[in-house]
Formats: sequence, structure tokens, C-alpha cells
Amino acid sequence: MSIPLLEVVGITKNFPGVRALNNVSLSIYPGQVHALVGANGAGKSTLVKIIAGIMRPDSGVIRFQGNKTAIRNPAHARSIGISLVPQIPRVCRNMTVAENVFLGGEKKFVRHGFLRWRDLSVECSKLLKPLGVQIAPGKLVKDLSVPEIELVEIARALSFKSSVLILDEPTAALTAAEKERLFTIIDTLKKQSTAIIYISHRLEEIFEIADQYTVLRDGEVVSSGQVSKVTKDALITMMTGKQLSIIKHVVIEEQEQTRPVLELRHIAAPGVKDVSLTINRGEILGITGLVGSGKSTLAKVLFGLLKPHAGEIYLDGSRVTIKSPRYAMKLGIGLIPAERLERAIFPHRPVIENLLMPSLETFTKFGVINEKKARTTCTAMVKQLSIKTPSIFVPVMNLSGGNQQKVAIARWLVSKPRLIVFEEPTQGIDVEVKQEVWNIIEDLRTRDVTVVVISSDVDELLLGCTRIVTMFDGNVVASYSRENVTKEAVVAAAVGDITTTGG
Repeated sequence: MSIPLLEVVGITKNFPGVRALNNVSLSIYPGQVHALVGANGAGKSTLVKIIAGIMRPDSGVIRFQGNKTAIRNPAHARSIGISLVPQIPRVCRNMTVAENVFLGGEKKFVRHGFLRWRDLSVECSKLLKPLGVQIAPGKLVKDLSVPEIELVEIARALSFKSSVLILDEPTAALTAAEKERLFTIIDTLKKQSTAIIYISHRLEEIFEIADQYTVLRDGEVVSSGQVSKVTKDALITMMTGKQLSIIKHVVIEEQEQTRPVLELRHIAAPGVKDVSLTINRGEILGITGLVGSGKSTLAKVLFGLLKPHAGEIYLDGSRVTIKSPRYAMKLGIGLIPAERLERAIFPHRPVIENLLMPSLETFTKFGVINEKKARTTCTAMVKQLSIKTPSIFVPVMNLSGGNQQKVAIARWLVSKPRLIVFEEPTQGIDVEVKQEVWNIIEDLRTRDVTVVVISSDVDELLLGCTRIVTMFDGNVVASYSRENVTKEAVVAAAVGDITTTGG
């Protein structure tokens, strides 16, 4: 084996009351994908932030190309050849795609003191083309979908021609086709001797593309070795410290559905052409499709974030106009968006404030909050969903990604909705919490709450939904019941092959 391109030796990092990393060591080799595996809170993100110069370790050594290196900041990391594509995109939303891709590297496009915008756009298009994304370089990032923003981040990392590329949950919001394009790029980078640190809670991806693995648990290295010599069950056991089999969702008994909760009739909006859809009471409806298929737009329409310019919406048989999120909430509709920290929660506010927000009026009389009722309700909800937090007064930012997602779900359960729309509900959370989230979704069905799950993870939809519809080019092109659905048919429909539409 060749000499390590990157070594971290004895890295320790402490936060107030928490040891995030304890004497962590690993070696990264050129031309290999090294999977960093662990449950939420295991220390993965802290470790890669240290490698990328975002944080400083309390102790330990980093060696890059055999030389001891103190990585001062992200710009220094990129200058020596280390780039991070973070789980939560770090983009300037009011700047264009091209400006974001080359942010910090604009100097090479300056001629005689002027920035050559044409050259910037051309180079941006060259980076985006292998990713299979049709995004105009001049488009503002705030107008992109979550998967498109993720691909812009990847393009930005590629622009630095780094010898070490860190990918933190890169496929969390990508469809199967987009994921395969990314894997092709990763394979190309490996052949160019690029070393890749790959973090994913989708363990099947580890076995598909990774050469080496390191398992972290509670801030310490539990195991490290060749992926070809470990099983998925063994990884889960190492991650959790428990003997767990591969997650399998509870089988949902089919019931005759006779009462539609929501009907969409010929809905048209930016990104949606002509969608008619019936969502039945107590159903778990899965909606999937590629980036730009219209599935995210549909979520915005259902929650009043986007007003359709044609079509009708019926709720429990009565025609409604969902003119705003506030009105959607009054109708009993909740949305848990994919952008967890930006739109699903208030990260810097305490757990209790997050839980009360959608239903504050329930706890208020004459403008005064009934604090005892609020504390009792929130404490009970934290216990019911097994949210791991020292207190309901702790900022949500301090919790792990999985527990942040539980908070995002819990705030709607407090308001007792009739329909909840989930966007990418298990994005960026570990295998154990994924099961808990799906248990919550399935429990909602037994409580007569209708659930819509919009996701790029077809495997999860197959396991957890009573019905799946596929969108393509702004339309619903296929619908499948539990009995006649296959992954191949769903994926084919997502790319426009609708020779099999199901039932």
C-alpha cells in the first residue's frame, strides 16, 4: 500500500460538557474512498470539520503528504488540496450559481482588473455538465431546489482540483439516477488518485463505492479496515453497540380507503404542469422523482408556500384555497421541509419554543402563555418521541441531526394535524433513528393522520408507504399500490420510461 496522503493522529476535541472526539486516528490513501461511519453524535462531522480547517483540535496531529500540518482555516485547507462538501450547504443564496462555484477562486477570471463573466459562466458549465445538471450559471442559488444546491456544492469542491475530497451525506437529497452520476464522478476521481472521505448513513452506498471504512462511536474509533471484509450487520452493531438487524419497517395492513382527505384536480404551478391526485385518510403516500420533476413544488403548494395558477384543491370534500402557510396550519396541514436547519426548526431557540411554535394559540390566553401546560406538553412529547436532550430549554442546534428531525416532527404532533407532508424525512440521520422516524410515521396512520412522504430514497418508500406515485417533468406519470410496485418500475418512471405504470 502507498504512503498515506492524509493522516490524523490522536485527535481530541472537547465542547462544554462533551468530549466529541477522543484520541482518533485514521489514514487516508490516494485513489481510495474511505467511508467514515457512525450514528448521529458519533463525531464524524467534528472530525471532518477539523480536517477541513473549520475547527481546531484540542490535541493531536494532522499530516498531509507526510508533513505535519496545522490547518488554519477552510481557505488554507483548500489551498493545500483539501475540500469539504458539507451536509448542510454553505452557499450564498443571493448570488448566482457561477459565483458560488468559484467563490474564493475568482482571481483566475480577472483580466486587467475586470472579472470576465463569460469565462466564469463557461467554466461553471464545464463543471456542472459531468454532474448531469441543467442549471444556468447565471441563476440565483435561492431559486434552486435542495438537490440542485447540493450539486452546486460538489461542483465548487471540484473547482479546487483537491487531492482530498470530503463528502458529507452527498446523496441525502439525490435520486437514484443523480446518485449514479455522482458515483461515476467519484470513480473518475479515484483513477486520478484523489482520496475521498465519504460519510453516509445509507450503508448500501458504503459497500457500493468504498474501499476502506472507519467506525466512530461516542467520539472514538471502534473499528477500521477493508469494506470487502465486513458485513452490513457488523457495521450496524459497531455503530450502535447493539445487535440490530437491517432496518425493516412495520408491515402496514391494507385497509379499504373510502374517504379522501385531499384532492388535487389539474394543479398547475411553476414546476408543476397538470397534477391530479387523491390522498386518502390514514394513507402513507410516497411521492418520488428526479430533481425538477415537480415533487418539491407540490409540497410548497400543499402548504401554501406557492399558489397554483390553475386547478382546484379539496379538503375533506370542500374546496379550499391554501393561500398561506398560516392558513394551511388552520386547515390542519403541516410540512416538515428537507432543509432542516433553515426551514424546519429554529436552531438557536430552545426545544420548548420549537415545539410550541405551530400551536402557540393553544397555550395562550389573553396574550399570556400557560407555562405549566406548555412545559408539561413539551416534556411529554420529548418522552414520547425519545428525543435525546438534557432539557427542553436547550437550543435545538446542540442536538444531533436525528434528534433535530424528531423536534421538527414533534412540533407538528403538538398541533394535532390531519395531514403532514414530510420532505426527505430521514435525510442525514443514522440507521437507528431512521427506524424511529418511520415508526412515528406509521403511528400517525393509526391515529387517523394522513401522511405524504416526498423522498428521493425509493428503497425507504417501498418499505414504508401504502402507495407510491412517481413524478416526471411536472406530471404524475405512474401510481403503484403496495402489491404491484417494484423498485425498477419506480426508477424507470422517474426518468420518463413509463411502460409500466402499476395500479
